[in-house]
This record gives sequence, structure tokens and C-alpha cells, in this order.
Amino acid sequence: DAVCDIRDSLAFNSSYMRTVHHTNPKAVFETDADGHVTYVNRAFMRLTEFSQHEVMHMGWVNLIAPHSRDKVVSMWMKAVEAQRDFDEVVPYVKPDGAEYPVHAIAHTIRVAGEMVGHLGEIIPLETA
Repeated sequence: DAVCDIRDSLAFNSSYMRTVHHTNPKAVFETDADGHVTYVNRAFMRLTEFSQHEVMHMGWVNLIAPHSRDKVVSMWMKAVEAQRDFDEVVPYVKPDGAEYPVHAIAHTIRVAGEMVGHLGEIIPLETA
């Protein structure tokens, strides 16, 4: 039926886009409608030095510098609840504790007008 055809098409498109994103030189991530990370590409893992497993769901919170964690999570959850884009400079930390700034941008993904998640990118910024 038509619903199954649409689901099959969406599943194919999602699989295709993940393949494209996986080889993208930009650090890309996807979330579900609740703001939980469902995918990061290789460039994301290289930049952050965290594995895909470590940042899944809400594990991404550990990428944020401890002094900014609560503020950034609050801003992110407000964007998710309002179903809007996110565009902020965020202090990240490497696993060894070294801090570095990134520009985090996430655009809403909508299917038939319904927000189903975000597609985002983190861009490392030069430090002074």
C-alpha cells in the first residue's frame, strides 16, 4: 500500500544519505525528534576524537566543556522543543580535556511538515 511504499522510500533515502554523509569531509551529525544523536560521520569522530558509540543518544553532552554544559544543553533542548534550527559557538573538549571552540549548526529535518530530527555540522574555529 501507499504507506509501505513511502516508508520504503524514506528508508532507502535515509540509508543513501548516511552513505553520502559518512564520506563527507565535514563533521556531520543527525538527531531524532527528541534531540538525541542517532548518527555521526567519520569526520565528526576524527575532529572530536570520540567514537560514534560514545556520542550516541545524549552522550554528545560529554563533548561540551564542563563549564558550559548546562547552558548548551538547555539551549539545545529549547531549540528541539520549539522545532527550530540551532546555531551557536560551543566550547568542546577532547578526551584529554583540551578545549576548543566549534560552530554547531543544526537544521530541522521535516517530513510532510513534521519535524523528525536535525541534520547538523560542527565546524572547528581558530583559537586566538
